[in-house]
Amino acid sequence: MTARKPLTHAEVARHAAIIAAKAARWSGDFLTFADDACEPVDADSGTKFTAEIRRHLDSLDARLVAQASAGPAAPEVSAAGGGDGI
Repeated sequence: MTARKPLTHAEVARHAAIIAAKAARWSGDFLTFADDACEPVDADSGTKFTAEIRRHLDSLDARLVAQASAGPAAPEVSAAGGGDGI
């Protein structure tokens, strides 16, 4: 099995945007009926929401833990030369 490339700031930002979009969609679903806005949430709906967000966070955490345990990433080597920027 080949190791995954380390997550970049852009990839983590993409994951954050996905999580935010999912949370916004759930928020809209919870507030679909204005009359229900102040009523207790159905426990099944609430746990489905937290489970969906948690699955995404757990997946991201697993990648970050694997990345941390793999040690520092090797410098990228361009086709033009070494990874020292020269």
